[in-house]
Amino acid sequence: MTERYIELHAASAFSFLQAASQPENLIERAAALEMPAMALLDHNGVYGAARFHTSGKRNAVRAHIAQRFLSPASDRG
Repeated sequence: MTERYIELHAASAFSFLQAASQPENLIERAAALEMPAMALLDHNGVYGAARFHTSGKRNAVRAHIAQRFLSPASDRG
């Protein structure tokens, strides 16, 4: 069995000030690297989920969607 890397913490341009890649570009790169799957973990929303999922189907990469929610209380020290 060949071990393959799967990115489980990729953020897209929909994570404001966290990343710059479009969801489609993330999937296309995963396909080029022969990754069987990738997870999109955007911050405070799932705004790129539809584009990520659609591109995953088009490129035969399993697209996993997640969201990282940061509450205002978590910013307090």
